[in-house]
Amino acid sequence: MATVFEVSLSGYYDWLKRGMSKRKQHHNRCELMVKSAHMDTQQNQLPFE
Repeated sequence: MATVFEVSLSGYYDWLKRGMSKRKQHHNRCELMVKSAHMDTQQNQLPFE
């Protein structure tokens, strides 16, 4: 993978160990909240008759 992106192996492995950034964690939490709210509204809708 490192050769594909033309980065050093040590830099690639350092990046792997870092984990998710706070910004990415926040984004994921927001995404889950939006998906959850969407599912809640879908479950509360009555079908047309």
